[in-house]
Amino acid sequence: MIRLIALALALGAAADAAASTAADAAVSAAAPAVCNHRPAAALARLREALAHGRFVAYQPTSLQVTNGRVTAADPASIRADLAVLRPRFDSLVTYDALHGAE
Repeated sequence: MIRLIALALALGAAADAAASTAADAAVSAAAPAVCNHRPAAALARLREALAHGRFVAYQPTSLQVTNGRVTAADPASIRADLAVLRPRFDSLVTYDALHGAE
């Protein structure tokens, strides 16, 4: 959840920066944009997910740490976990992106 909140704050700041940059760009003749990145649209989707999403904290069941030794999660197990979770949840909160938990 902390990562999602941090992402929301970062996207909000990016949207504010994009708005002021757009105003500056209208005044000056800058090079055309290479991509069509719309942080405001991404922020709107994130806000919608935070307001109405059904969240679950998730760690792969096949990820094991025994005596400090990590057994990485395998993709097939992660797919099976997500298939079980999907009917009841539409948003995941992960706490780690190491050792195969990504």
